[in-house]
Amino acid sequence: MTALFGCTAPNQPAAQAPPASASVAAPTSPPPGGASSAPSSTSAAKARGGRPTIGALRAGLVGYFRDDLNLPAGKAQTAADCAVYPSYQELSAAGLTQLAQQNPAGLSTADEKVFTDVTTECVTSVNGD
Repeated sequence: MTALFGCTAPNQPAAQAPPASASVAAPTSPPPGGASSAPSSTSAAKARGGRPTIGALRAGLVGYFRDDLNLPAGKAQTAADCAVYPSYQELSAAGLTQLAQQNPAGLSTADEKVFTDVTTECVTSVNGD
């Protein structure tokens, strides 16, 4: 099975769930500090170093490829899937925020170079050039 970033490759069977005997019992008392263990959006953003979520970045990239580069919706989604992880790994938090807001004009010079390289590779790939 081929797995990238914790995902199963298309047309591959998903890993089987562990047997019921291997499951962990749920805690019987709420976690310290409140009844909810879900982090607030502010603390989650801090944990990501001020970066937007992968989903927010992907949505911004889909819009960029579709609206700014005039790719059809399917190709825009494929190009965004291609670009999201390299962009997330290489760009600054400020640059990622600009892309999540579909504003590549706000990128720094360093981020713009990386983003141009990534988008060129991904658009070339989806267009079959």
